[in-house]
Amino acid sequence: MTTNPGFEDLNKQCERSITKMSDAEALAHIGKLIDDAFDASFERGGKRALYLLDELSKRKLGDSDGALAAYFRANTWAALSHIANFRQSWSWEAPERQAELLALSRASSHACFASLDKIRRCQILTNHANLLNTVGRTIDAIAVWDAALKIIPGFAMALGNRGDGLTGYARMMVDDRERAILALHAFDSLRSTMAEDAFHDSVDPQAALAYFAKQATELAGTVDIDSVRAMQDLHHGNQGRSKIERTYRRWCLEHRLFLCPLDEQHQLWYRHRQRRTRSQSDPSHANGALCAVLRILCNRCRRAEEATRKSRPASRVDAALWSRRQEEAARSMLMLTLRKTTTTPLIGNLH
Repeated sequence: MTTNPGFEDLNKQCERSITKMSDAEALAHIGKLIDDAFDASFERGGKRALYLLDELSKRKLGDSDGALAAYFRANTWAALSHIANFRQSWSWEAPERQAELLALSRASSHACFASLDKIRRCQILTNHANLLNTVGRTIDAIAVWDAALKIIPGFAMALGNRGDGLTGYARMMVDDRERAILALHAFDSLRSTMAEDAFHDSVDPQAALAYFAKQATELAGTVDIDSVRAMQDLHHGNQGRSKIERTYRRWCLEHRLFLCPLDEQHQLWYRHRQRRTRSQSDPSHANGALCAVLRILCNRCRRAEEATRKSRPASRVDAALWSRRQEEAARSMLMLTLRKTTTTPLIGNLH
């Protein structure tokens, strides 16, 4: 047991039982224990909180208490990770971090998650996204930050951390144009934390705001924000030639299925991509040429399938050879068409 006088209260908290407490009282006690253990780097308090959460899980918890217990478990693992200094470690195996990620996933997907108040839901989703970004799953993190912002659009911690995540994502881009656009959206997200309508869930958000402001200032010094904003032109573009095609593309966008980094900008990116691809009559652009090639191949494949349906071999061996030849022919056609297309130079670094 820790003998430091400063830990007397923590030691007393660890000795308390939740047997005679109500669910709400038990959660309040565990939550305080977790916070105090984190602030004091008191490992015993974190381990005691896990034990009490295990005891609490044996009860038949109410609608929102189950989701809240999962969130508290994640916070406990975050405290233990902080105490073990895993936050600064590059170690591949981090049991505390893995357990925290699992607990956050369970909390955000809990059947009673929707019964929690809006602020708590945003906190859970933001923490989940932050950890996903930390372990390298930035694309998944952006989707979860966006989910939090759908609940409270001005939730400052989601906005700021989303901007920080987009900044790191932009640094990984090879395409200068895509890097500049991602940096622009990172800047806007970071600056939104300082807006009048931004919602801060902490009592003293000044430290976080100072960090977000510093990030935004660095981006503004690297990228010509006004030029990129004028260049991206997200408000025009052809969404497709038919109602079915437009519906399908909107569905792909909604589910983030386009293989492009700007897909993470959701509806904004969709219009930007349509502008870049323009139409199939513009083969001078790389993306436009590829889309044109794919449309041609799809049409040819449909016609070929109709023409050869009756001539398909009956035996399995012959059918396999036939399919392989068709695949090789399609690949050769694609490569031949791509060689004939030309590309325009990408926009250079914007300063």
